Amino acid sequence: MKSLTTPHLNSANVFNPDAGVQQSEDRISNNAWLYDPDRYPIISGVPQPPEQAHLYRVINKRLEDCTGLNGVGTEGFQVNNYGIGGHYLWHYDSLYYNDKSGTYKNDRLATWMFYLNDVVEGGNTVFTRLNIAIPPMKGAAVFWYNLHPSGLNDFRTLHAGCPILQGTKWGK
Repeated sequence: MKSLTTPHLNSANVFNPDAGVQQSEDRISNNAWLYDPDRYPIISGVPQPPEQAHLYRVINKRLEDCTGLNGVGTEGFQVNNYGIGGHYLWHYDSLYYNDKSGTYKNDRLATWMFYLNDVVEGGNTVFTRLNIAIPPMKGAAVFWYNLHPSGLNDFRTLHAGCPILQGTKWGK
């Protein structure tokens, strides 16, 4: 996954409900996307190479098998690389966006985070409202629901990626 996405890494952006997608000091990393080109022909202006599309489909099928969730509505996978000092400040993975009727739509039901390498120092994923700190270890994965069954944001999922103090961090 790292070798397939490294040539496509760009500065990571965040979504601001008022301004759209933009760069932010809240998130210091580089990322690239794996996605299904049948659903998203081009993301960020870059067509998906066949080997990346195949990897996306294989991983998505495994995630469906693990969770019992239908992966048809999933967005592409972000592959992130954090260098020294790289971090992601407190945020929710859900967008907690509702339309004028008050109905929540197109939100991130759940998150899988995979750690693709061991980090020498730093880089924990921290959920302070749950009193949980997860050290990045190669091969480990974390899964959580961002939303309650009602579709409302689960505010306990506020989390951050701590700064990398030594080494690099790769995650999906």
